[in-house]
Amino acid sequence: MTASLPVRTDNSTNIFSKDATNSPGQVVGIDEWFVDADYIPVMGMKIASGRNFSAALPTDAQSIIINETAARLLSFTDITGKKLYTGGQPRPIIGVVKDFNAGSLHNKIAPMVFSYCDCLDNMAFRIDPRQAQATIASIEKAYESREGMTGQPFSYYFLDEAFNSLYQSEMRTAQIFIGFAVLAVLIACLGVFGLITYAAEQRMREIGIQKVLGASVTSIVAMLSANFLKLALFAAVIATPLAWYLVNKWLNNFAYRMEIGWGIFAWSVLLMVLITLITVSFRAVRAALANPVKSLKAE
Repeated sequence: MTASLPVRTDNSTNIFSKDATNSPGQVVGIDEWFVDADYIPVMGMKIASGRNFSAALPTDAQSIIINETAARLLSFTDITGKKLYTGGQPRPIIGVVKDFNAGSLHNKIAPMVFSYCDCLDNMAFRIDPRQAQATIASIEKAYESREGMTGQPFSYYFLDEAFNSLYQSEMRTAQIFIGFAVLAVLIACLGVFGLITYAAEQRMREIGIQKVLGASVTSIVAMLSANFLKLALFAAVIATPLAWYLVNKWLNNFAYRMEIGWGIFAWSVLLMVLITLITVSFRAVRAALANPVKSLKAE
């Protein structure tokens, strides 16, 4: 049971002090999460030092757990005997939980304080995906069996879906860019095909003479393809730094991000060259295989 979930960004902020007198420089505002003793293990969080809450210890109602970011903010390297004060009341620190991302990765991990609470705002369950529907039905039955809950709305959601919803704008942007990228590739292929067709028609006599003189199909295809490959590589030289700059600028919107290496751009250029070769070769091979007698007669 909890009043705080990792997908929510509206957790309350409370004022904590390292001493009872709220001395200057000792007071900080920290996000306060209200959880029970099962919350941390159910969510898969790890205790870095100290211990978790225990329902068997009444004193834990006044105790708190902090995350690693809060420990660094408070300059606590060891929580043994450490306390924070709020409202003039001492709150012993019994544990430190490893940092985890709450909300969107656009934001840095905030300092957090976990307070013990038998809250009924939300109930979190870790379930076997293979038995999800049966487990949900069982939870709903237990929910309705509680006093006064019969007929009350029963709503639930999965945390992975809630996390995905935080990135709807990014997913929509990705779909739009993929659609435009596919369209751009198709248009580019049509343009290249038109150019190679025009170039082959303009050089039919030259191709015919080279074939009569013993030129191979491979050499003729290479001759027709060379200029187009130069154009493709020239375009890559212009596009690659620009793409690297724009991608990194977009990634700067995230507090935690991957680094974009040049390998992905190298593969992109290789794929572009391959598509260009396939497009050009389709028409160039036909031109190279044409009967040179017909092309020379036509001239």
